[in-house]
Amino acid sequence: MQKAIEALTGEGSKFGGLMEAQSKTIRGQLSNIEDAWEQMMNEIGKSQEGISGALDITGKLIENWRTVGKVVLTAAAAIGSYKAAVMTLAAIRKVSDTAKVLNTGQQLEAS
Repeated sequence: MQKAIEALTGEGSKFGGLMEAQSKTIRGQLSNIEDAWEQMMNEIGKSQEGISGALDITGKLIENWRTVGKVVLTAAAAIGSYKAAVMTLAAIRKVSDTAKVLNTGQQLEAS
């Protein structure tokens, strides 16, 4: 059986060289490009297996963009409210300190 296959596909035989001839056609070249592309993607996939977890999380974030957006907006509003409260307290302290200085000045003038 092996000899029969070799006789049909070996060099100088009836089918010998057909693969090489086919690989030079447009269809054959496209097939070679597809094979090379698949091999490249497989190699990239094997070398990047650790990234799959990050891609999974990214996919879930994208799928749930509405919920994520609401959470981000709520957090931003909370941070904004916090900053506004801190700024208000700082302004109140300045006014209070100024009032104390003015009060002390008035007491010094009265004495």
